[in-house]
Amino acid sequence: TLEILLVYLIPILGLILSFMNDKEVSKRAKFAYNQSGAVFIVSLVLSVFYVIPFIGLLFAMANLVLFIFVIITMVKAYQGEDFKIPLVSDLSDLIWNKKDNNEEK
Repeated sequence: TLEILLVYLIPILGLILSFMNDKEVSKRAKFAYNQSGAVFIVSLVLSVFYVIPFIGLLFAMANLVLFIFVIITMVKAYQGEDFKIPLVSDLSDLIWNKKDNNEEK
């Protein structure tokens, strides 16, 4: 549980650890690594647009909402539950190809 909290607290660790072999980590930890890595990528993309007047404020607010979801995810992880952050969880599935083959048929 502590490692899962740590990857959500420092999302770049999730990005790095998401490239680990699936056999070396538990399914729950791998989910946390992938989702935290996607949080890092989304946060990085949102922060690029901060310099644009007015629109940058909207992106900053979106990043704040993402941060609130990360806090909720950390609380849920401490309670032993997995919480999928809307859109970010889907992005992590797309990045790390975790979709079932049955869904593609």
